[in-house]
Amino acid sequence: MGLLLVLLIAVSMCTQEAECAFGDPIDDKVEDVRFRKVGRAYVDTFNIEDNTVDLSIVTEDTIGVDEIWVVDFEPYDIIPNSNVIDSNTGDVIPENSGECSNILNGGTFIQDTFSNGILFNDDNNITPIQYTEADLKTLPKKLFMSYSRGGFVDVVDVYNENVTRREYQFGFSGDFEFFFNCTNRLGNSIWSYDGSQRLIEFKATVYFTNVRPVVNTDGTKGMSYVSSSANLYYRIYRIAMVNFILSSQPLVKPSIDFVIISPYVPVEGQMPVANAAKLEIRFRTTIESPTGELLIFEADSIEYEPEDNNNTLNEDFEIAYPSGPQPCDNVGTCEQLWNFELVLDVKEKVVENNEPIDATGIFRFKFKKHQCSDATTSPTGCVDLNEPVLTISMEVTIQTVVTVVDSETDKPRLVIVSLTGFQNDNLRLTNGGDVRGVNHRERVKYKISYTPEFLYSKYGLRLTLFMVCKGVSFADEPEGCLAANVEDRYIAYYHDDFEFSYLSNVSTTVSYNTNSLSDDPWSPYGDNSTQQELRFNGPDPTNEDIYRMDFINTALSMEREYYVITTVFKLVPKENTRRRRGLLDGEFGGETTLILNAVPAKLDHHIKTRSIEDSIDDPADMNVPFEFTGCPANTHFILDELECECTEQHQQYSDSTFQCENTYWVDDILDETEDTTAAASCTFVQILSLILPYVLSVIIIV
Repeated sequence: MGLLLVLLIAVSMCTQEAECAFGDPIDDKVEDVRFRKVGRAYVDTFNIEDNTVDLSIVTEDTIGVDEIWVVDFEPYDIIPNSNVIDSNTGDVIPENSGECSNILNGGTFIQDTFSNGILFNDDNNITPIQYTEADLKTLPKKLFMSYSRGGFVDVVDVYNENVTRREYQFGFSGDFEFFFNCTNRLGNSIWSYDGSQRLIEFKATVYFTNVRPVVNTDGTKGMSYVSSSANLYYRIYRIAMVNFILSSQPLVKPSIDFVIISPYVPVEGQMPVANAAKLEIRFRTTIESPTGELLIFEADSIEYEPEDNNNTLNEDFEIAYPSGPQPCDNVGTCEQLWNFELVLDVKEKVVENNEPIDATGIFRFKFKKHQCSDATTSPTGCVDLNEPVLTISMEVTIQTVVTVVDSETDKPRLVIVSLTGFQNDNLRLTNGGDVRGVNHRERVKYKISYTPEFLYSKYGLRLTLFMVCKGVSFADEPEGCLAANVEDRYIAYYHDDFEFSYLSNVSTTVSYNTNSLSDDPWSPYGDNSTQQELRFNGPDPTNEDIYRMDFINTALSMEREYYVITTVFKLVPKENTRRRRGLLDGEFGGETTLILNAVPAKLDHHIKTRSIEDSIDDPADMNVPFEFTGCPANTHFILDELECECTEQHQQYSDSTFQCENTYWVDDILDETEDTTAAASCTFVQILSLILPYVLSVIIIV
């Protein structure tokens, strides 16, 4: 009877719960809908300009739901049993969060009236307030300066249900170094570091944690939470441009091998010094050496003359340079290889995304000439010839390009390596220093590289448009030269696949494609005798990580003008990219591999966020300004032909000296007794042998 009674009770309980019979299986899966109506959290703004960072983080509070958002730069449970919300009492404990979290004030969950936790409800989540950087030095938290509430917004969520939310915004606007020095509760920097020779990358992860009480009237019943995160990247791209290298003695011929700018890391595995750069310079010297002459570097003789006096050669750090005589590679003519590693203190000035910081300076290296009994292999028997000290000088433009992104809106970005003329000198307009203008019909080399590096192995670049226009203002236009009038621009190359669009300031999409270029006088099947064109387009022959475009600049006016180059690229999967190199002095290449691009249209975080992989299909543009010198004296400009024509009789424009050169009719220089019919097939003879050295010397001085 006792057993039967127990069975009857068991059947009765099951019937009340689920109309089941004794022995039926019971589903152990429980649907948890506690966070079904959780709002979003995201990085609204992250930008660095002039060493000031603007950071804005938004969390969405769901009205009518007890919750609190914890924004921190460490995981919510980084230290076990030490969470910012005590799971046993529901108390808010600010010291259990990182020093740069948004949890400024604490409080207990249980109130005198045994009501909800005061910091969990809609009215008391945050207190709107504004602090200064000075205030932060006295507060327990050191990052967020502003706490603000938005208005109420009715939305339809992913479950097609109507919910009301309110945005809470946490912001910081101040010295980037202040933000960069944030640490977590373990005493570690919130920034992790990864570096290579071309790129320095710092990453900080911001965690958004939504915490809710299990029983919203009692903190002793425990807490539950969900977390998400976003990565913030601070990327510094370091490149160097060598504008010239010369010797104080003309008999010594120096040539540059490379200049590499990289982060300076005093101890391997540690963080780099924030405002220092390691500079590696390698160059060669060649002198005549009939009796064993060679050069020896004068120790501690390196000089650095910066354009900006805030940049200095740091002598406290180790400087590596060659000591003793370096062997000659050849007999009779001594070629020596020199490798120097220096450390520079670079003025900390962070500018707009993808705009370079120029730390240009002149480096001088001093040498003495010696004579050795054996100048090769391991030079021996060397004596000082007591000749004047020889100085090798070079101007190096150090460019630090900063890219600051939230990982959800990260995009491929281009950086400019160089824009050089026929003498390989810098032609790019910068904020400091004089840069000579570009001559009519001068051959110009334009080199770019890209970031981030992790896309190198997956995607190649297709150049779809190369356009030049007059008017420096077009460098600031999102479409660059596409906004210029047809008569003020020319196309050097475009691809059938060309298309480009951007979001205007009135939230209207503006699009361009090949039809937009129908009025431009250019044909893909023309040549350089009928139109402007690229002379070379493809990976640089000496470094395939650099993309190179060569063109011959064509005048668009008679006067000195500022010009802009606009290039538009499209990324293509590497396995679908055909490689075809252009000939340096002939046809230009077609589709190529490598290189990415920059200047993306701004995304609306409130509509959608996308990963960098999602942005690959977007064409993007880059604009770079330079100055055109105008047509030279004694010329006039022919608009229909976009040419500078010499006005003096017996003169024509030279593509090598960029001036009007004297020419003479053959009949004028032939002896009267000679048969002039033999010379009838010739039209001109240029007499250059006397005037060419003079013209070249003038150009060098300029």
